[in-house]
Amino acid sequence: MQSNIILKSVELEELKIAIIYTLKGRYYIQSELLNVLMRKNSTPVKSTFEDIHLTPTEKDIVTLIAGGKTTKEVASIRSLSYHTVVTHRKNIFRKLGISSIHALTIYAVKARLIDPTEYYI
Repeated sequence: MQSNIILKSVELEELKIAIIYTLKGRYYIQSELLNVLMRKNSTPVKSTFEDIHLTPTEKDIVTLIAGGKTTKEVASIRSLSYHTVVTHRKNIFRKLGISSIHALTIYAVKARLIDPTEYYI
């Protein structure tokens, strides 16, 4: 199931873009909303993975999840079992102190782990 976020006050053109991204199975977060979320969640973000001691596999999984991949897709891409990816996700969320994919995405954007131009925010 795809989850995309826009505000009720969105312009028609941006709503069209959000619909197109949804139909393509990609994530979309309205830039105005992302700015609000990042201000509310303004706790300092460690700029490198080394500061938070993620393994290379966890680093890759963070990038894939923040880029919109599902757990099943990550398992396929990384040639891992579904349950192994679930365990990695639990460890990543615990290490980062977060509890949602949206928080992971915000972290990835703040820490410059994903390129916002590819993600379209």
